[in-house]
Amino acid sequence: MDFRDLRFTLMATSSFQIDIRLSEQIPDHVRTVAISEKSISVQFDQYNWDEGGLYFQAPIVNLADSIAILEDYIAKPLTEWRDCSLDYPEAPETVLSVEYGRSLIKDLLSNEELRLPDGHSFRIGSLYWSQFVPQNMNACRE
Repeated sequence: MDFRDLRFTLMATSSFQIDIRLSEQIPDHVRTVAISEKSISVQFDQYNWDEGGLYFQAPIVNLADSIAILEDYIAKPLTEWRDCSLDYPEAPETVLSVEYGRSLIKDLLSNEELRLPDGHSFRIGSLYWSQFVPQNMNACRE
């Protein structure tokens, strides 16, 4: 994929999932990174769940800059991007209890350790999780 192909894809679809993998920071969660014509989203869901997770969204100011930042974040150049919406990862080796997973997420948020793409002002999409986000973190409260 090149810049022109991506622009065409973004005009034709509402959202394009460019990376789906097990989270390195939350052992039994899946991290999904998507891009649309106007925003970037990063979502963390417990394996085999598709709701109740952690969701962040940031507006795109400059598409070329956002592409460079996302290339670094997912460790893939644009030329290797493709629609990953059907690429669900293999089951994780470690399965956390729901309570422990939530505790780990709270700690990552409270300590500003959850890694998100640099250079964007992310908004957290959950009222529940927003209570654990410090005011000065890159992920702002709604």
